[in-house]
Amino acid sequence: KPRKFTPEFKARIALAALKGDKPLAVLCREHQLSDTVVVRWRQQLLERAFAVLLVVLAVWMALQTLVLSR
Repeated sequence: KPRKFTPEFKARIALAALKGDKPLAVLCREHQLSDTVVVRWRQQLLERAFAVLLVVLAVWMALQTLVLSR
C-alpha cells in the first residue's frame, strides 16, 4: 500500500531539499523517502512558487495602474 503524505509534509521536505543544509541522500534516509520523490516534490514547489509570484506581480501591476490613473 503506497504511503500518503500531507501537502505540509511534502512542502517541508521540498524546502529542506532546496535549502541544501543536508545532502539529499541524508534527507531521504532520515525520512525513508526515495530521492526521486524528493526531487519531484522540490520541482513542484519551485513551479508552484513561481506561479504564485507571477499572480502577485500581476495584481501589484494592476493596482499600480489604478493608483496612477487617478
